Amino acid sequence: VLGTADPGVITPPSGYTLIRRDQIHPTNAGYGAQALYSHVWHTGDPASVIFSWVNGAAPDWSVSTWSGVDTASPVDTSGAQSQGTRSTSIVAPSVTLTSASDAVIMFGAAEYYFGNSIVSIPTGYTTRQSQFGDGVLPVLYFGTMDTVVSPTGTSTLVMTQPRYNVGVKIALSPTSGAPPP
Repeated sequence: VLGTADPGVITPPSGYTLIRRDQIHPTNAGYGAQALYSHVWHTGDPASVIFSWVNGAAPDWSVSTWSGVDTASPVDTSGAQSQGTRSTSIVAPSVTLTSASDAVIMFGAAEYYFGNSIVSIPTGYTTRQSQFGDGVLPVLYFGTMDTVVSPTGTSTLVMTQPRYNVGVKIALSPTSGAPPP
């Protein structure tokens, strides 16, 4: 869930767990925030869900599905880095994994700006989804690291326009040592 202004308190649907929440600007919540949640799907789960928040932030959200992930403890580790100045680089910090079979995902979010787009993705990543600013929605990107090493090192996503931004890495824990696809 990504807001173009501070969304305030976010209330997720039942069964959704907050992984982390990071502001796009490290000291000014008015530029928006990115909140990442996990949910283990079960037969009978609703086809649509509702997140709610108290402020009038324009939301953007995305869903990705993963198999081969430990359902009891899906997230191994995570890290985030916000930019205190406008930059064309979204940098996700290095994270140290507890399993060489983790799936490492990078999320990048930036304040909205008409005409902004992503011009290069981090080396070694495969794009899973990206959305570009249209004057209302911010840049949103996530991709998976093709070859996982620990520590992962930093990863940089490059945009055409300098914006306040936050880069996040999340490592998903595998079931029985098998890497999640």
